[in-house]
Amino acid sequence: MSCGSVASRKLNGLLSRYPTCDIQLTGATLLDTEEETKTRLAQSCAVRALSAVFLLHVDSAVKLKNLHAVLQTKSYEYTLYMSIYSNDSSLCDQRKASGYPTVCVQSEGDDRRIQKVLDVLDTLLCQVHVKPNASGSATMLVDEVSSLQHDKDYILLQNIKSHLPESLEELEELADQIPSVPCWEEVQTRTSRLADSRGSYPIFLIPGLRPHTKLLKKFTESLYYPCFVCKYPSNFDTLDETAKIMIRVS
Repeated sequence: MSCGSVASRKLNGLLSRYPTCDIQLTGATLLDTEEETKTRLAQSCAVRALSAVFLLHVDSAVKLKNLHAVLQTKSYEYTLYMSIYSNDSSLCDQRKASGYPTVCVQSEGDDRRIQKVLDVLDTLLCQVHVKPNASGSATMLVDEVSSLQHDKDYILLQNIKSHLPESLEELEELADQIPSVPCWEEVQTRTSRLADSRGSYPIFLIPGLRPHTKLLKKFTESLYYPCFVCKYPSNFDTLDETAKIMIRVS
């Protein structure tokens, strides 16, 4: 594995979200020969079957060839092989053609920062955690857009998708929640309501216009403080004016 300290911390944080998975981090030094590779993998699956192998920034063609050779044996026919920014695209194609579960993540540009694929890693870790013997395979391409204007457009699009209703069902759900005037709605938490609490400071949540009823409820019900969620009216002049009203009534 080869990545910076910030990326390493983020990766460790991601892996810690799956405490029931036995995840081992290792360098590529134990892949110098096919025999060493076989021994290393045997140690990894001594207790239970090896669900997946993740490679990050491995460029040595010899080490990659050794790993591919061992993983194509009977013992690892259900092991997911995930290559991230490594020098084995053609070997991954051969694995997929032979029916082995394989994922290959490559970049079109020279920028191969691990931060760009953490979301993909999260999804795949979940899939491996839930379905360790899944035999599907996929190839993903992480695109790097160098244009500043394209970056701004992408950020704007992501903000729109995150904060505005994405479907007719979400729009209808939002309409059912809209009050006549802006207000704070106290929601259920693990503690008593603010009027019955002593020495507790309330939490004020300001969500976007995209309804997240189930997700928001799950979050607030885990809190140990009184909590209020902002409710927007259907008509208002400006966000600044609405914010002033919300501050006055809080």
